[in-house]
Amino acid sequence: IKIKVLSYISFALFYATSVLKYSKNKDIKIIINKNVFRIGKSKTDADYTVEDNVAISRVHAIIHKRDGACYIRDNDSTNNTYVNGNILKGDNEQLLIKGTKVSLADEEFIFDLV
Repeated sequence: IKIKVLSYISFALFYATSVLKYSKNKDIKIIINKNVFRIGKSKTDADYTVEDNVAISRVHAIIHKRDGACYIRDNDSTNNTYVNGNILKGDNEQLLIKGTKVSLADEEFIFDLV
């Protein structure tokens, strides 16, 4: 009989909920509940709508969930996506870990696992 033992980190990643928290209002938590999660100002094309910010594109960025991890990429937005202050260009993806700072234009979020 083979028994697979999961480390605490693997267990936590498998069962944790991935969220983005607004930097300016930590009470707002965006639950990343799809394998392909779109963020932007579009009420029809985005899974989460950022309102009242003209700097945000219709679908500004896309978060992909794969193998228990989340990756973000810019969706050719006008005002760019930044991860920990570094700009994302083209099809480059960035792994999101707990505490990662994500900026969509001038909207700031913190990635967390809860």
